[in-house]
Amino acid sequence: MSRPRWKRILRILFFISIPFLLFGCYVTYLLGMQAYDHFKKKEYAAQAKDTASPTVYVDSVYIEYLEEYREVYVYLPPDYATDTLRYPVLYFFDGNALFDDAVLKGPEWQLDNLMDSLSAIGGQTSIVVGVMHAKRRTPEYMPMTPPRTSEVDQVFGAKHAQWFATSLKAWVDSSLRTKPEARHTCIGGASLGGLMAYYCLMAYPKVYDQAIVLSPSFWVNDSIFSMHESVSDLHNKRIYLNVGEEEVYPMLPDARKMYKTLRAAGMPSENLRFEIIEDEGHWHPTWRAGVKTAYPWILAR
Repeated sequence: MSRPRWKRILRILFFISIPFLLFGCYVTYLLGMQAYDHFKKKEYAAQAKDTASPTVYVDSVYIEYLEEYREVYVYLPPDYATDTLRYPVLYFFDGNALFDDAVLKGPEWQLDNLMDSLSAIGGQTSIVVGVMHAKRRTPEYMPMTPPRTSEVDQVFGAKHAQWFATSLKAWVDSSLRTKPEARHTCIGGASLGGLMAYYCLMAYPKVYDQAIVLSPSFWVNDSIFSMHESVSDLHNKRIYLNVGEEEVYPMLPDARKMYKTLRAAGMPSENLRFEIIEDEGHWHPTWRAGVKTAYPWILAR
């Protein structure tokens, strides 16, 4: 009589163990992918070389509310030194990611290469200004407090966005030959920088008319999904939004949610573009692909 009972117990234990085995396999897969990504990025960083165009230079700008200087990476169009034209301006968060593999220690976004190639065929180029993030990037790039406030002791993204729209823009407009109007001014960023770019467009609609929003961290606070309600000329804004196919939760569903929210609010399809980058995750190749599509599209209006 004991054998059948033990068989039943073993059978029950076997079925109970299946979910744990599956979960263990899933965790092992995730850890393996993280390890692969880590070594892939480490190998790329070890081989990184200077890839910046000749017209890229580094300056520093004073951030009043922080009482500190910060590095600023600037791209000037190839003919800037010899012509007298004024140019549109693209402002970016994470300025170290824009132009140089050696600076980023990874696959930079090649904005300078894109501009150079457009210049070579007589296309419209722009000045690009990218500000280096703080050592504590997360609180600087959170314009609102996340629900779990213990995760971040102090966030000041709203102040940083204000500094971008006022002091930084004034400094750029006074130092370079820019077209200062909103219709010639774009703001961009990736991840938390993408969240900041979207926030800036909605918080300062008289400063920016376009935004390049890459893999945005909309998860920080759901209030981001209602910011558009206070923008009277939302239909005239132009937004490029992308996310990597492998980013999954919460990036991919949140990006879809924002696209649907803006379309339902009346943004026409010709002013709102949503792109899922196949076979890419939450890292620089996704954002490099995004700016390559976004910039020419934003100009085509």
